[in-house]
Amino acid sequence: MSMPLKKQQTGFTIVEFLISITVFSITLLIAASAIVYIGRLYYKGGIMTRTQESSQQLIEDVAQAVQFGDAAGAGSLVQFFDTGTLRVYCIGSTRYTYRLGVPLTTGNIGVWKDINPNIGGTCVAATGSEPSGKELLSNNMRISRFDITSSNNAHRIDVRVSFGATDDLFTDATFESCVSVATGGQFCAVSRNSTTVVNRLR
Repeated sequence: MSMPLKKQQTGFTIVEFLISITVFSITLLIAASAIVYIGRLYYKGGIMTRTQESSQQLIEDVAQAVQFGDAAGAGSLVQFFDTGTLRVYCIGSTRYTYRLGVPLTTGNIGVWKDINPNIGGTCVAATGSEPSGKELLSNNMRISRFDITSSNNAHRIDVRVSFGATDDLFTDATFESCVSVATGGQFCAVSRNSTTVVNRLR
């Protein structure tokens, strides 16, 4: 009587096992990197949305002040004054005081809107504590451009709002563009808006 042959059992060699672990680890690392990157993009999307909303609300607010502002004998509807630290636009009875390029934190001004107490006189900066006033930006946002240029009765408004707690999140000192997401750009956003309006009271 012949004995049946036993099948020879085979398994992974150490080399095959190490190769499979290496391939699995690389795949896992790529997947984890992709998840982190997608998370950064999602976070940046939220910041971009908030920054765009603030920029849009600011330009709509200023446009409305220009459209319905009354110069009240001041000669010019839009007045501008620069103290070196603070800058201010007085548009009829509305005043906008801001710090160019400085992020809003506790105790300072981003863009402060209040009632102009000196209509028809010199446009002076607000202190940021006026009871009639309100801050138009959120924390870590900064105004990096705020220009109103007038030609006859047409007024062009250019606004750029940048989000970023520290200056190194931007590519240069104008705060016009952010560094890449790979180097922290998910904590940075820039929104630009411009419009031209006509004063309706003239």
